[in-house]
Amino acid sequence: MTDPAQGERLTVRAFAAQLWALDRPRVLRAVGLSLLAPLSEAAGVLALVPLLSAIGLPAAAGGAGRLAGVVAGLLRIVGLTPTLGPVLGFFVAATVAQALVQRAQNLAGLRLEREVGLAFRRRLYQAIAAARWLHFTRIRSSDLLQALTTECDRAGRAASYLITVITLSMVSAAYFALALHVSTGASLVAAACGAALMLALRGYNRSVRRHGEGLTRAHKEMTAAAGEHLQSMKVVKSYGAEERNAALFSAAAEEAAAAFGGAARVYSDSRALFTLGSVLLLALVTWVAVAVMKLPGTAALLLAFIFFRLVPRLQNLQQMYQTLLHDLPAWESLTRRIAVLDAERERLSPAAAPHALAEGIRFEGVRFGYPEAGRDAVAGVDLAIPACRTTAIVGPSGSGKTTVADLVMGLVRPDEGRIVVDGRDLGEGWMRGWRQGIGYVAQDTVLFHQSVRENLRWARPDATDDELWDALAAAAAEGFVRALPEGLGAVVGDRGIRLSGGERQRLALARALLRRPALLILDEATSALDTENERRIRDAIQALQGRVTILLITHRLSSVRDADTIHVMENGRLVETGDWSTLVEKPGGRFRSLWASQEMEG
Repeated sequence: MTDPAQGERLTVRAFAAQLWALDRPRVLRAVGLSLLAPLSEAAGVLALVPLLSAIGLPAAAGGAGRLAGVVAGLLRIVGLTPTLGPVLGFFVAATVAQALVQRAQNLAGLRLEREVGLAFRRRLYQAIAAARWLHFTRIRSSDLLQALTTECDRAGRAASYLITVITLSMVSAAYFALALHVSTGASLVAAACGAALMLALRGYNRSVRRHGEGLTRAHKEMTAAAGEHLQSMKVVKSYGAEERNAALFSAAAEEAAAAFGGAARVYSDSRALFTLGSVLLLALVTWVAVAVMKLPGTAALLLAFIFFRLVPRLQNLQQMYQTLLHDLPAWESLTRRIAVLDAERERLSPAAAPHALAEGIRFEGVRFGYPEAGRDAVAGVDLAIPACRTTAIVGPSGSGKTTVADLVMGLVRPDEGRIVVDGRDLGEGWMRGWRQGIGYVAQDTVLFHQSVRENLRWARPDATDDELWDALAAAAAEGFVRALPEGLGAVVGDRGIRLSGGERQRLALARALLRRPALLILDEATSALDTENERRIRDAIQALQGRVTILLITHRLSSVRDADTIHVMENGRLVETGDWSTLVEKPGGRFRSLWASQEMEG
């Protein structure tokens, strides 16, 4: 079993190694400034011995005297004598240098924090975007959102804390080296007492780490609650459940606050104990130096000064190390998530030109099932989608229609059988170019809190306004967009909330058409629309017939009257194929019974 302290050290080393690989120049800059920090502080301390001598105290002997000789030698190099004025000037210059180095060091740490957080954010998002669709659908979206925001920020802060720990360690080492020169015996006594104090505080380090892991879990639940409750606000208000909704979110927020508060208590307790222990340590060292070792006054004052400067840095070092341990679980969570996403990465070729569909698409004995469902979503399907024709796939909910669309787009791969496009097996090697030629409109319209123009150009960033208007006209959306006060510049609201359902769907169709797709997939795109809006979109689709390959997926049979071929699915199987008139007139046919049922409902 791994010792917890050893586990902490291994984690810190692994984090440091990844930082080094991630942004070597910034790490070098920050560490370089960390090297200058103890030198500038040491220079200020060196000036104290000749300064004490210059104001009338007896000259120091032993190690302190040798330190005074170093300063005197430096002054003579520049042609100055070690009198009060030059020594004060040296002390002031050393202090100014120290302040400038600390400023540069702080800025370097903040830049490193920002860049590391940004690098993790980019790396995680790239891993998310490149992951296979089936894996992506199994992840709670709020977990990804929380990782992209809170956890990346915590990982960036951990980088800054690590540099601070390195800096404080080096500064503390420099002070201790000076103390050894002044009095080896007293310094060794202080080192032994300090080691005992650090050992006594190890339990607090483990506690802080546990609280950091708890904060990661609590933040996930709070982010999930926030997303779910905000998305359901319309239902919440309609049920008059605002207070209950707020109470549920508050419970998640309180858990996160409790995790943070627990860490804060540990910080406070360990800081109080360290302060108490350091006071006793200073008293002991001073007593040993004066009463036992009989150090002269100048050396005793210098030693006291060194330890009064050293102890707060050790205290800060302990605090920074605990803060680092508190935020390291965020980095561990990120690296694990990125590793899992990378293992599920689509192996796509570099960007390729859109594939122009020339012959069509064929399903040959295709079977696919979602592992958690326990049954096949598509079972032994053979069907054809000819180029430049309109093909409809219909059937009741759960019949496998949307899975067929996902298979056509390559979002999921067949467990058995194959999908052939223009005589070529559909595979990841040329999937990017294939998807470039697809326009997709789903039942749940995806619109961003941006203008109409920006929502359309999301599909083709280089499109001109004239091309936008052409796409809107083709989708029967030009009229309502021109009626908006700002036209193309009108902001549609979060998820398009400022538009009606029909307007959102027509805007989504215009966006798909703007891509000039070889294949247009409409997946239940009219299922939630009223008769008038359904007619508008159906008219827009009919105008495209013969020019674009259209795959129309719906359970609403009135939408497929003009399709060239209709495939009827049930329980994942293809049960009928034909055109409208053939299927409607087929005695005992499944399509006929579905149509009769929908007519009666109408």
